[in-house]
Amino acid sequence: MTAIKIPVALFSASTKDIRAYCAFLDFKCFNSEGRICPPFERDEDRFYYRYWRGRLIARGWARECGKCFTLASYQEVWRSLGISRTLDKNLKRHRYHYRKVNIEDLPENRKEYSKILRDMLLKTIAGNKVRQIRWRLKSKRVHNQTETFISSRTVARLVGLRSAASGSKYRSKLFNVIQEPVQKVKDETGYRYKCKKIAL
Repeated sequence: MTAIKIPVALFSASTKDIRAYCAFLDFKCFNSEGRICPPFERDEDRFYYRYWRGRLIARGWARECGKCFTLASYQEVWRSLGISRTLDKNLKRHRYHYRKVNIEDLPENRKEYSKILRDMLLKTIAGNKVRQIRWRLKSKRVHNQTETFISSRTVARLVGLRSAASGSKYRSKLFNVIQEPVQKVKDETGYRYKCKKIAL
């Protein structure tokens, strides 16, 4: 049974990085050994192949090999995304932690399973952010806090965006936002909307 790998220690990534990694995983589905060759039967597949072949090679995630191209290893791609090895207490050494997703469990339609993979990566980022906040509270000996403020711009930076509106959209999508009335507060720059709380 063929499986693809989702890194666990993913703390931030731009939406472009996430789309590129989903394309990398998609090609891994074609051939788990990493050698991808044309032609494809459908015009849609040929366009997809040409489009992502160039972008993965430009990122260093693939190498040209005649008419074909060869994918880089998972470890090379994870390093380029800024993912570090973490300590495995059982093996007593540092390694890349990941979880496997069986290809057979995904829909056959590319758009559908690409969306599922993108959501998995975004939820990994959000889950790591929540654990990071919990660890900081624990280090300050705060044990009974179940919610905290998080701004839309903070969320936007997690996924490589700048817009507060985009951050607000992703905050609602990725975190468990506490429903409260919209409030305006005044500071030295004028009036602004108060940050929303998320559940920890």
